[in-house]
Amino acid sequence: MKRSFKWLSILVLLAMVLGACTPAAATTAPEPTAAPAQTQPTAVPEQPATSEVPPAGQELVDAYAGKFKGTVVTMAGPFTDNDAVVFEASIKPFEDATGIDIQYAGSKEFEANISIQIDGGNPPDIVDFPQPGLLATQVRKGKVIPADSVINPDWLKQNYAQSWLDMATMTDDAGKTIMAGI
Repeated sequence: MKRSFKWLSILVLLAMVLGACTPAAATTAPEPTAAPAQTQPTAVPEQPATSEVPPAGQELVDAYAGKFKGTVVTMAGPFTDNDAVVFEASIKPFEDATGIDIQYAGSKEFEANISIQIDGGNPPDIVDFPQPGLLATQVRKGKVIPADSVINPDWLKQNYAQSWLDMATMTDDAGKTIMAGI
């Protein structure tokens, strides 16, 4: 279950990035950005220490090769009405090319609903937090998987401005600094 969650998290992060960057008519896989291979494995929380973060791009290559075809990824966020339609249209090319089904649920009461889902132990695979404070609360509670534990940190540094990385970096109650998401 935890391993599936890790892969689903990777895929939805990629779907969001690709959905925002890929024209609606695109049907071929983009060339992944090469990143240096990691020399030490990075463990995902509650995973065996042998879990390694694949080099950036491999998860995308695997997705476009159909490795995750039929996978259902749940996602929650604040987009409703027209915004939800636009968002779903932006991820459709990724879904069509990979066979991954991203099931988005938007809510006007997102802030209250997501806290109930997370605290109740039934969170979606991916959450689009519109407010850094709400995300920081979940980070402090230890409910967020660090983005750089499933996506090569070097790739993140190569593909995101430092200001974005800084905004995504938060500290949990144990004093551990994590990159919560991009």
